[in-house]
Amino acid sequence: SINGNTLLCRGDAATLTASGGNSYSWNTSSTSSSIVVNPTSTTTYTVVASNAGGCTSASTVTVTVSPPPVALISGNNTLCLGDNTILTASGGGNYSWNTGQISSSISVTPSSATNYSVFVSVGSCKDTAAYSVAVVPNPTATAASNVTISQGQSTTLTATGGGTYSWSSGGATATISVTPLVTTTYCVFVTDANGCSDSACVKVTVTPMECLEEVYVPNAFSPNGDGENDLFRVYFVNIACVKKFSMEIYDRWGEKVFQSAEPVFFWGGEHNGTVMNSAVFVYYMYVQFVSGQEVNKKGNVSLVR
Repeated sequence: SINGNTLLCRGDAATLTASGGNSYSWNTSSTSSSIVVNPTSTTTYTVVASNAGGCTSASTVTVTVSPPPVALISGNNTLCLGDNTILTASGGGNYSWNTGQISSSISVTPSSATNYSVFVSVGSCKDTAAYSVAVVPNPTATAASNVTISQGQSTTLTATGGGTYSWSSGGATATISVTPLVTTTYCVFVTDANGCSDSACVKVTVTPMECLEEVYVPNAFSPNGDGENDLFRVYFVNIACVKKFSMEIYDRWGEKVFQSAEPVFFWGGEHNGTVMNSAVFVYYMYVQFVSGQEVNKKGNVSLVR
């Protein structure tokens, strides 16, 4: 076997020592157990060892010759408070950081601006590099105070502290309007110009609403301008109890003459800008209340002139 330094800087010398035999023969013509080599380029050395009985064994070692190192450090030079980054040194074979670590890459989580340095060596040749990591504070996210609403009501939530906003509900603006059916917690993530972020949450408590799930649909209306029953509409005990709604009205030939997805609508008996004559129309109505109850209703309504 052969022992010795096999990584040299150009100009360095190394001692290679063979063992395992009584006599030795190197490919450099030396017959000693140890030789001093000073290669100018990567070189392979071979020794043949012999014992007293004339038996032989050979071993080979390659000595790598590298140019003087040029130390470099790469990594993220600006961190949000609490974040970490990997600093990677290059340019040599051995590394020694001012943090005490000896690997080529280290993970750092500075709490304030910090300077890092590394010694890079190849044989007896050394170089050093320095790297500064700045630490910027995180934004402080705030959201609206906790709020209580009745079922079916809406409320506005406003956040501050960032340049961009991302709500758990999908909103992407500082202010959003929400209409939860049950008590819900909304969280917002704010991000500043440095990419640093913070979050805050607000709880919207929803109190159950007493809903009388009743619908009244008139069977006639008279759009004659006398102020009485001039418009056809649907009446609810509490309009806030309505979650979804649709109304479609057809004439006796099956042509759709009116439709609405709003529970509060008014129809004066017009179609495509034309006032329709007295007739009986068929309506199809769908209502879904906040409780989940659904109403599907078909009926007739008379237009009286």
